[in-house]
Amino acid sequence: MKTRFSISLDEARAARIKAAAALAGQDVSSYMGKAALALVEREEQVAATFAEIDRRIANSEALAPTLSWPPPSADGQLEVKEEAQIQLKWDALLGAALPRAA
Repeated sequence: MKTRFSISLDEARAARIKAAAALAGQDVSSYMGKAALALVEREEQVAATFAEIDRRIANSEALAPTLSWPPPSADGQLEVKEEAQIQLKWDALLGAALPRAA
């Protein structure tokens, strides 16, 4: 069963699409359906490709506000020099966007 829906385009774009469909030997409906489905499939593939890293980023971002910066060392404390070196690297990377430890 086919479902009808419409899209609105300015005249120039509509003319380009009609011409491209005619050149491909298809009616506009078939041409647009194939084009839309190709885009949907591409976006689904991109989403699937990046799903794991997107999940990890979301988890990290959710956890970030609960963490102190810079992180404590294995013995619980960083030397002042170590903290300064870490902060300089982060400042260079993020433009001093991270809050400094109190």
